[in-house]
Amino acid sequence: SYGYMKASAYANSTRYATEAWLVSPVLSLANATDCSLVFDQAANPFTNQENFLAACKVMVKESTATDWTELAYEGFPAGNSWTFVTSTADLKAYAGKSIQLAFVYTSTSDIAGTWELKDLTIEGNGSVEVEAPEIPVPAYTTIAELKSNATDAEAVVKYTFTELLVTGVANANG
Repeated sequence: SYGYMKASAYANSTRYATEAWLVSPVLSLANATDCSLVFDQAANPFTNQENFLAACKVMVKESTATDWTELAYEGFPAGNSWTFVTSTADLKAYAGKSIQLAFVYTSTSDIAGTWELKDLTIEGNGSVEVEAPEIPVPAYTTIAELKSNATDAEAVVKYTFTELLVTGVANANG
C-alpha cells in the first residue's frame, strides 16, 4: 500500500532483532548485455551510513547456485533521512545467465531502522525475461487419491479433473 518495499523491525517503541529477505523471481539475462540494476532507496533512522550498510544488503546468485554473493553498488542513502537516493549495481558479469536478486534487511535490539526501496529496473541492451517456476502438477484421477495426498501445509497447486463429480472437499484429518 506504500508504493514501495518497506522493511522495519521497530514497533510499539521496541526494536526487534530480525532478518528479512525480499527475493526476486529467476531473471534470465540470456538475451541481455551491459545490464545494470537501478533502484531508489531511503533509510532512516540508522543514525549513520555505516549502520545502514551493515544492516541492508543487496545480494545476487545464479539461479542454480545455493550461495548468495553481496552485490556491490553505488549510491547510498545517508541512513538518517527519508530522501530517496538512486543506486546502481553492475550486472555485466551475469550476462547470458539466469539470476536472482535479494534485498536483505537485518536489525538488532539496538538498531532497527527502516529501509525503503522503489522503482527497481534492470537497464541495458536486449531483454530480461522472468522465468516461471516449475511447479509439478499432480495428476489425480480420483478424490481418494487427492485426499490421501492432502497435508496440513498450505500450498498453491493446480488440479485438473476430468469426468468427475465433486460433491465435497476434505482435509487430511477427515
